[in-house]
Amino acid sequence: MSSVLPLVETLDDVQRLIDGGVYEGLTLDYKAELWANNKEIVKDVSSFANTEGGTIVIGVECRRSVPTKIGWIEQEGTEEKIQNIAATAISPPLKGINVSEFPNPGDHIKSVLVINIPKSFDSPHMANERYYKRLGSTSRAMNHGEVMNAMLGVGRLEALRFEVSQNLELAENTRNFVSRIYDMYSGGTPLEDREEIIFIPFLTDGWSAVVSGGFMFAFPERVVQALMDSYAKIHVLNSFFDSIKSNTHVVVHTMMDQSGVKQLPKYSLALLLHTKLPELKRSLEQLQTALVDL
Repeated sequence: MSSVLPLVETLDDVQRLIDGGVYEGLTLDYKAELWANNKEIVKDVSSFANTEGGTIVIGVECRRSVPTKIGWIEQEGTEEKIQNIAATAISPPLKGINVSEFPNPGDHIKSVLVINIPKSFDSPHMANERYYKRLGSTSRAMNHGEVMNAMLGVGRLEALRFEVSQNLELAENTRNFVSRIYDMYSGGTPLEDREEIIFIPFLTDGWSAVVSGGFMFAFPERVVQALMDSYAKIHVLNSFFDSIKSNTHVVVHTMMDQSGVKQLPKYSLALLLHTKLPELKRSLEQLQTALVDL
């Protein structure tokens, strides 16, 4: 027996599934007969789309999830029915379904029906007011946590993880840069002799996508807190970096500035080096750990 799913494009391919003992699993389902009602159709079809995609072969008998023989079905109008249901009874509408009919060479009234369902990037899809997924060789309703994770999407989560890792690297590089500048100017270099400093802002696209898409509710509370803490710090630092670019004179100072600076600015190199950047780095490290556990 095998769980490897070959491409099913012909009746010979269906027979090879049987001969090879390719059993039902996450991406393959056999049915001896057509579904009894539309609710069962959308349940199964949406569950494949919400998981890894897959193939439903109708008209094949099986025993203990292993195909035994072609049983044939009478399926007049079924292909159009399935396509219509996928477009109207599943929300959002499911696209890309391919329904193929392989007639019985000796009786064209009967055939085998093969439905190929791609993994959907618009998942999760709702059917019967529920969200379904494949679990082994069965289709079952998702629990609340699974629905939330599906709504967030693997792509968004990976993008956010990547953004956090890039920001961690940028925080360390910025701290090293500030340390060098601080050492350079701490000896009392006159303000007029200092070169302008330009900082690279921290990335926020992944965070913005999560917030604007309304996906914060998909995260556990501890992750929400870590996100808010990290990106609040990023917002403050990015605002400071923007203020530097908008000024024509040097606004970043050291603790050793000459007496001409009557009051240390809100953000000095010392403050960045010893407080703000280390705080951000710690917050990002905690966030990175929290996201890994999802």
